[in-house]
Amino acid sequence: MDYGSSLSVLHQSFEDSQFLSFDSQKLTTFPDISLEKLRYLTIFDNQISKIPQELWKNQYLEVLNLSANQLDFLPEQIAKLTHLRMLDIAHNQFEVLPDIFDSFEKLEFLYVGNNNLSFLPKSIGKCESLKYFNCTDAKLTTLPESFEGLVNLEEIRLYHNAIKILPDE
Repeated sequence: MDYGSSLSVLHQSFEDSQFLSFDSQKLTTFPDISLEKLRYLTIFDNQISKIPQELWKNQYLEVLNLSANQLDFLPEQIAKLTHLRMLDIAHNQFEVLPDIFDSFEKLEFLYVGNNNLSFLPKSIGKCESLKYFNCTDAKLTTLPESFEGLVNLEEIRLYHNAIKILPDE
């Protein structure tokens, strides 16, 4: 059997795929494949500490799950993923998130819990399509005033925080 050609075909099928899951594979880096055509990418429960620049070139990505990794920095280039409907960056090591959420007009589901966040960016309140927001088990003490802009929010989970002040509305 020619394993070389089989691996080449397998790699080509990954290159053409729109849906990829590399969950619980103990990866320390992103797989070396093209990420530009993906609509759905989940790399949940690995040990990834850096997001490759190539991901920001994707014009089609709708679902991105990077939860349960070793990420501590979310580049502002994530704002280029304007078609995101679901973003899961929970269970990482973020202490701060970039103030770029106004770029996500289609975002419906946002998971940022189980990080070391003491505050949220004001731009989260501009995610008018947001239906579900989860920031449990963080270190939040307040919510941004912009939260009143989340008019389509159906469910919000904020338990195990230290929130003492809520926005007026």
